[in-house]
Amino acid sequence: LPLDYANKIDRYNVLTKLEYSPNDRFYSSLTYSAFDYQYHEVRYRYDLFESGLVDQTANTGRFEEAAGQTRFDRYPLGQEIRNLQGHMEFLPTDLTAVEFTASFSNGIQEHPYPNASWRTPTMAELGYSYDLSGMDADDESLATVLVSDPSVLFDTSLYEFQNYFNGNFENEETVAEIKVDYGWNAEGQQDGFGFKTGFKHRNLDKGRFDASVNYTLADPTAGLSLAQFVDPNQTRPPTAEYFTNLNYPVINPDLFDAFFNANRDLFVGVDASSLGAFYNIQENVTAAYGMLTWFSGRHSFMGGLRFEHTEVSTAATLNNSDAKVFREMDYDHILPSFVYTNDLNNDVKLRFGYAEALGRPNHPDLAGAETFDESNLTIRRANTGLQPRESQSFDVALDWSIDQGQYFSAAGFHKTIDNQISSIQTEEEIDGQIFTVTQPINIDSVAVSGLELSYVDDVFEFLDGPLSGLGVIANLTLMDGKDGAGFGGNLLSQPDYLFNVAGLYTLDKFSGKLTYNEVDDRPTSSSRSDYKYQQWDLQLRYQMTEQLQLQLEGRNITNNPRQNIFAGDGAINGAIREINDFGNSWWFGVSYRL
Repeated sequence: LPLDYANKIDRYNVLTKLEYSPNDRFYSSLTYSAFDYQYHEVRYRYDLFESGLVDQTANTGRFEEAAGQTRFDRYPLGQEIRNLQGHMEFLPTDLTAVEFTASFSNGIQEHPYPNASWRTPTMAELGYSYDLSGMDADDESLATVLVSDPSVLFDTSLYEFQNYFNGNFENEETVAEIKVDYGWNAEGQQDGFGFKTGFKHRNLDKGRFDASVNYTLADPTAGLSLAQFVDPNQTRPPTAEYFTNLNYPVINPDLFDAFFNANRDLFVGVDASSLGAFYNIQENVTAAYGMLTWFSGRHSFMGGLRFEHTEVSTAATLNNSDAKVFREMDYDHILPSFVYTNDLNNDVKLRFGYAEALGRPNHPDLAGAETFDESNLTIRRANTGLQPRESQSFDVALDWSIDQGQYFSAAGFHKTIDNQISSIQTEEEIDGQIFTVTQPINIDSVAVSGLELSYVDDVFEFLDGPLSGLGVIANLTLMDGKDGAGFGGNLLSQPDYLFNVAGLYTLDKFSGKLTYNEVDDRPTSSSRSDYKYQQWDLQLRYQMTEQLQLQLEGRNITNNPRQNIFAGDGAINGAIREINDFGNSWWFGVSYRL
């Protein structure tokens, strides 16, 4: 039923860059960046645990009784990312270039997830009827739910304390990279052939663990009144506009936290850490590559080969115990690519391209824990043997520089992706018993084709005075998927179209951009889809001095919600499954350049 949110985001970013360039042939830089992200989310929810379904039709029904539960969940999320990068470029001659880059980054994500709940007995007063026929995504209409006696919902004396779960998991990821490149006439400094070759190595080390405690009352007969924790300033939950008769008691998390910290002796805690959440993965990727170039008048060609060797080793818990399962694998790939460009005239270019690329599996699919359920004869495990997704893409594009600051581009593409990854169930015999095993595997190919159109006019030269600072950027992408897991063969998260247009304005030291984005339905499974959405964003900048710039950014400034709907051929196709009404976000920033 209702799931209400209270959100706050604090985001800080610091970038320091030192540069040294004594002449035109040598350049070096040292960059340090620090990014801190603190997300403060509280979820308020109410659940009805119903029984006794009667009078059921295709869209309606009634439950004779139910128990009600009110609960809060804190979802604070903290992320800290630190990155240090050194870069050097050396040009021994006009045609040759040597580049060296080394970087080290570390990221830590801490995600506590405490929650507390109170529950009523099962009673006829909380039985309810429902009607699905009015659900409509276009006007944000949800199912109708009518509780037999809504006044019981807010009777705090009926609620008994269940538990306080203080959960916490942490991810830490460290990445070190080194890259060396050498090129001769690679940028077409003169007509004829050129080349570029290089080497890159990346080492990734990622770990995840969970540490949680579940608290209940040391004396269950003592009870813990809900009334003292109900927020007196919030008599109606935020979702009341969608469920008008579900006026449930909203818990104030701060009041409960203060009580819990001051009365620890009233609670007893047991370790509830999920060992199944633990894993560690190390991934080493070594690449060697080479590229040949050719420039002649209006023609240019760039083609290359990239060889990648990947080694993966993982460690994860076995069946929620201290025992661990270790896995290793490695694989090699050769990835060709080329781009041909023909300048049809001074303003129009035609491009053809082909490229092969890799999409490595998600880390939990490679390194997740292995769990056994001997009572239900089920096993869930990761698969270090997963091969990366391999894509082959073709594209053709026409670029037209209409005038200074005015540009149009049209591009068509087709991409085939082999070794798609999906979780399936198989049967496996262990000690004479047949277990059902759920595991991610590589499956058949999928494909997507599309068309991209772009137009830019950054200054309306036909206007005079202050209006001459107006401009526009517009993009439209059309896509068609084949053999994907989404309804109709679309790829997951792939819309049929996406469109955005931005209005630009510049006047002296001030600049601004107002952007409208529209994205069509995006399948999340064979039976569900994220509904199409529209969003307005705003960016404002003011150049105080040559070094100092003030920045203001707003996202979803019109508070448009996101919806998830049922998709497919069923009776409730297109009906709302979930509405996420998360409001807007605003950022203020300062940029200073020495």
